[in-house]
Amino acid sequence: MADLVAWSSIKSAKNNGTEKEPEWKEIIVKPGESVTQDALALDDEGWKQLLESGSVRTMPYPEMPETYQDSPVQFMREQARKAAEGIMDDASMSEENMAAVMAANSAETGTALLPEGVEPATTPSPEATPAKPAGGDK
Repeated sequence: MADLVAWSSIKSAKNNGTEKEPEWKEIIVKPGESVTQDALALDDEGWKQLLESGSVRTMPYPEMPETYQDSPVQFMREQARKAAEGIMDDASMSEENMAAVMAANSAETGTALLPEGVEPATTPSPEATPAKPAGGDK
């Protein structure tokens, strides 16, 4: 599978102790950071939820101005529209943003932004996605 990138803030926890005496360590991944199931200490169901919700994708997270208030997908759609209308030329976008814009522009439902074989969730959440750690609850 291709490199996976967080598209939302993800919080999880990992038990560095024993089952009898757990020592939980909080794991926080920021949008744009590379992520794996093992690094988040997630069970298969928790990982699947992140993939299906779009919180983890194969496309690079776009470089957006800090003042931008909408979603990264909306940002890419706006960039694609500007490029198509000739308002912005390709040279003003980073290579990563251009690849993401092309994917957003070509995908009717945004599924091109998800890892291969993963269907989009019916109601993706723009908020931080709580994830269930493998091996039990915190």
